[in-house]
Amino acid sequence: MKSFRHIAFVLAAAALAAGCTKTEVSAPEREITFSVGSRVAKTKAAVEITEFESFKSKGYLHAEGVNDVQDFFGASGETITKTGSEWLPSHPYYWPKSESSYINFISWYDKNGAPNTVTENTIEWSNRTIAQDDNILVANKAWFQKANVQNYFTSGVPTLFKHLLAQVAIQAKTTIDSETAGNVTTTWTVEVSDVTINNVRTSGSISLSNTTAPEDEQTLKITEWTGSWETNATTANLAGPATATTLNATSYTEILPWHAVLPQDVEDIYISLSYEVTTESENSATHSTHSVTETVEVPNLALNSFTGYAGNWDSNKRITYSIQINPKTNIISVLPTVVAWETDNKEIIVE
Repeated sequence: MKSFRHIAFVLAAAALAAGCTKTEVSAPEREITFSVGSRVAKTKAAVEITEFESFKSKGYLHAEGVNDVQDFFGASGETITKTGSEWLPSHPYYWPKSESSYINFISWYDKNGAPNTVTENTIEWSNRTIAQDDNILVANKAWFQKANVQNYFTSGVPTLFKHLLAQVAIQAKTTIDSETAGNVTTTWTVEVSDVTINNVRTSGSISLSNTTAPEDEQTLKITEWTGSWETNATTANLAGPATATTLNATSYTEILPWHAVLPQDVEDIYISLSYEVTTESENSATHSTHSVTETVEVPNLALNSFTGYAGNWDSNKRITYSIQINPKTNIISVLPTVVAWETDNKEIIVE
């Protein structure tokens, strides 16, 4: 009996110890992802970014009980890369567990360079020279982020980009290829060459600021940056192909492909070109032919004098100058058109 009572005492003590054990359930780690789209008007759908596969981001952690703001991704920031259908940092990062902690995110893409300064409230480029293929975008500042938000394509940090540059292009066509009057058929062949956009300012600086927090009721908690480019005195000519290009009356032919440019006033910017017209006439009654070739020089067509869009080159815009040449009369018309610079392959939810 003594042995039995001893065993019973041990079992009772074990049960008492188990009943007094405190069980803690830790919250699961929540990995940070990014949800990326391009900036468009609020009345339209945002579209998927396809111009790049990675961008830079800095996170500024405002942690509960800590007075100083911390570099969440480190001082140099983090590279966010498209991985499958997700945009992810180089390794996992996790959201703060405290409901009183949050992160502000600053994100940008620069194809051929990097900003000189990035802080929580400022992004700056100084004396940046723009090449034809340049592309610089800045996403709206994402404030007070505590968890992945469902928006655009996937759940993540709302990252809505806007182009800081503009793009320009030139295309050309003839208004007529041939005509027949009585027994005479006339055919025109037009070759255009030496097409340039002159006096383009190619270097400038911009300081962007973002210090006004979004309204409490705003779901995504994002705000746009303010600031504009200041161009330097450096200018250059944007040149089309070195060889002559034959035009037709059926469709436009590309003369100057898309060229990135700084946003700027076009008052002192001009298009110059030359073209060669070969006129051939054939008389079906006499079987006689006649051919003549002439060259026409067209200097300094002022960009702010055209019918249609005669405005300045604004950021996030693509401007096309469509040239029409009438070889019969040698009358030239230029029609500029402007559209928003946005990728256009996939629509998503309305912003």
